[in-house]
Amino acid sequence: MVRKDQERPGSVAGELGDLIESVERSARALNRWAKFWQIAEVSLGWSAAVLAAVAGALGLGQIVGREGAAILALSAAGLIAGNQYLGSAGRYERDIRRRNAYEALTRDARLEEAKAKEQRTTDLDEVLRALLRRQVAIKDMDHQAVPAEALGRQKWSQTES
Repeated sequence: MVRKDQERPGSVAGELGDLIESVERSARALNRWAKFWQIAEVSLGWSAAVLAAVAGALGLGQIVGREGAAILALSAAGLIAGNQYLGSAGRYERDIRRRNAYEALTRDARLEEAKAKEQRTTDLDEVLRALLRRQVAIKDMDHQAVPAEALGRQKWSQTES
């Protein structure tokens, strides 16, 4: 079975439409993941704060409640450690940056699609190559800062190296 991304291109304009569809799908998925990581960050952080506050109150209270305070303090520490391990805040920020880059790419691709009727096929081919390079740069930015190329901050006339 041949995957859609391995099929032969029908036309440059068709490839541009496929790129727009793919990028929009990626932006929606990243938006869902960003919301998930934001909820994870808030719930783990809030739970840890509440447990730590209750543990502190129990620890200052009666001598009988000290075991409970210790258990709650350990639970709060576990939640904090889990949150740090998951890196929810970093994942949220990275997904938001990638989503924004995909949305910018989508807008630029739609603009080029609208102008496609006025351009020669060779010009459209160069534009599509530049947009595809941006898509690759966005996919590769997981463990690094957002490259300027991902945001389209290069000239359209640049050729591939």
